[in-house]
Amino acid sequence: MEPVEAFVAEFDAKFPIQIKAASGDYSTGGVPQAYLISPEGTILWEGNPAGLSDSTIEEHLKEVEKENRVSTWSFTLNKVLPPIPDKLKGARKDLDKMKFGSALKKVEAVVEKLEGDDKTNGDALREWIAKRGDEPMEKAATLIREGDVYAAYKLYGQVEDDFKGHALSKQAKEAAKALTKDKAHKLEIKAGEKLDEAKTAMREERKPEDKLECLKGILGKKYAETKAGKEAAEIAEKLEGMIEK
Repeated sequence: MEPVEAFVAEFDAKFPIQIKAASGDYSTGGVPQAYLISPEGTILWEGNPAGLSDSTIEEHLKEVEKENRVSTWSFTLNKVLPPIPDKLKGARKDLDKMKFGSALKKVEAVVEKLEGDDKTNGDALREWIAKRGDEPMEKAATLIREGDVYAAYKLYGQVEDDFKGHALSKQAKEAAKALTKDKAHKLEIKAGEKLDEAKTAMREERKPEDKLECLKGILGKKYAETKAGKEAAEIAEKLEGMIEK
């Protein structure tokens, strides 16, 4: 036990440490070893995690029946939301589906007609929902000032989607559109999109030279001075170093 405890202390290991040899379904001949397990406990895939692609995970997720999936979102809502007045149960159903715009509209249409504790809880609910739109909008404005235009653009898109049917969605859409009218900002956005595409493609590749090939669309003079272009250049440099070794 002492050598194991010394190892854990030296490397500040956060992963589970197996002392006794595993047997049965979870036996392994080496590490690292990963398992993809169904909600029923069936092993769907096992092996070195480097061989587990996103496409494999997505393929198995599609096979999992919707009713068997654990709704962490609904669990979270139960923890953070105030008591929901009976007249706002429809808004709660929308929140379960992450339809923030529809939920907020329903709350706004009814909350001023409520009284007593129902009014207090209704106001709290309205504030909670609105905050999920207001905070990303404020964060986007800060990101623009800091030069991270693409991250701001994506936040606007998130609010637009989350609050469909509400004025917040239109506000976010207009803010995103305004960014694209600025030539420099538009270039930052285009570069960010290309880098995201490259990163997605890279996740399916194992060899550094193949990963490097995925970056070709963003490397070069056109995007060199953009935030994404600089990040791509750094990634390319690391990959080239791996190839040389």
